[in-house]
Amino acid sequence: MSGAREVAAVVAFAAACGGTAGRYVVPRHAIAAARGAPDVTSVVDLGDLGAIPSEGPLPPADADGRFAVGELVLIAGDDFGKLPTVRIGGRPATVEARVDGGGIVARIPPGVPAGPVRVEVSHAGGRDGMTIRVDRYALVAPPGGGELRVLRDVGDGQLAPVGSLAVQGAVDVAFSPDGQAAYALSTSPPALAVIAPTAAGGPRVVRRLSLPATLRSPRWLAVAADAPVAAVVGASFAAVVDLSDPRTPALYRPFSLRPRPHAVVPRAAAIAPDGRTLVTLVAETNQLRVYDIADPASATVARTIDVLPDAREPLARAMTLSPEGDRAWVVTGDSERTLAAGRHPIQLVALPLGQGEQPPPPARVAAAGAPLAIAAARRTAPPGTAIRSAARAALAIVAVVDAGWLPAARRPWRDAGDGGPAAVLRVNLEGEAQPLWASPGPVTAVALSHDARSVVAVYAQRAPGGGALGVAVVPIAGGDPRTVGLGPLPTAVRPLDSAALALAP
Repeated sequence: MSGAREVAAVVAFAAACGGTAGRYVVPRHAIAAARGAPDVTSVVDLGDLGAIPSEGPLPPADADGRFAVGELVLIAGDDFGKLPTVRIGGRPATVEARVDGGGIVARIPPGVPAGPVRVEVSHAGGRDGMTIRVDRYALVAPPGGGELRVLRDVGDGQLAPVGSLAVQGAVDVAFSPDGQAAYALSTSPPALAVIAPTAAGGPRVVRRLSLPATLRSPRWLAVAADAPVAAVVGASFAAVVDLSDPRTPALYRPFSLRPRPHAVVPRAAAIAPDGRTLVTLVAETNQLRVYDIADPASATVARTIDVLPDAREPLARAMTLSPEGDRAWVVTGDSERTLAAGRHPIQLVALPLGQGEQPPPPARVAAAGAPLAIAAARRTAPPGTAIRSAARAALAIVAVVDAGWLPAARRPWRDAGDGGPAAVLRVNLEGEAQPLWASPGPVTAVALSHDARSVVAVYAQRAPGGGALGVAVVPIAGGDPRTVGLGPLPTAVRPLDSAALALAP
């Protein structure tokens, strides 16, 4: 492929946006059969395009010459035929529409890496393609309610800040399963902000969905990995969110979480990949509550699961779901509230969510301190793997701090002492722990990269006059982490106040 042809993929949007040729959606039966091998002449980004009609002109393009995961692209050329296959970055891409002249509208699928990738069209008569450069974004909601921070994956394990979004009071963030939208849950006022990561110029807020009075204290936003379903979880109520159109989410009527005691607030929430089950973690009672949300209009409590049946202190600290979604992985240990009762070990508990299966005993993690956050990799053990081998192969990422940080949990950074070391660990279900990174301060949010090769960690550290926020990309296989500062934190923020983090799928 010539260099001029690769440049066409970046600059052709200017020409494509200037007229109607090749921008009229036509029925697929109207497309001519291929007379030879495909010939790709340009790939154009369409930005935050909106809904595609079944027939008629495409909406005006929102193009800037950059491509992002979840974005629609217009592939122009000849001899694509009636049923072409499209792959972007080696991954199958859905053909969303065909346009006059035989062009293809496709979406950049999840899992495509940042950097140069090939867009390829193929059928029985041959294949052709060209290279585009894809962006991947990350969103960080800092503790203390500052503006949402936007970072771009610039390759080689590095994130670069590219701006901020005016979403004040954001407490949680997430991407839609296909990456075409992202969401920020905020408390002031209670709302769900819809963000278009594919917009020209980078991610921008495109709408805000006000939350009902029963969700006046929203805390968690959970999104299913493989289904167009999300949930907003508050102190006493939750609501399922329909993401069939990710850019225009629809909220179902909130349902009661039925917490006892009433003042108990879930400490974590997650949705199974198929979108049929919501799980919340209640630290005060060391319990999981499992909700059947298959019918979002009539969600019900399916069961309650004891995390630590014999514990008298609130030791459940963080929760995520296993990659398969059939188990909740809960990390337990000390907090500022349990210090008076003595020290407790860090434990990892893998709890089956279905009926009838007995959970294994908690695995004591070979690390000291107190846990703050947990994340799970998306990979699974091969079929037929022995139970013990599967437990060793399972990959959880746990952020821990020295117990010396716990007394500082109620004091702002300027008044907090030196709490001691903090770290990010790789842990399996037998409790074996491998240190990945010694952080300069508490890590309160972690996530696995789309390829499970690195951990992204949001951390805070001491700075003149208070604290400062940073993000690190830590290779799981070893190597030096890449860190980037995100600036000072508000003066009232405390060392263990949580951030929120979301990575493009």
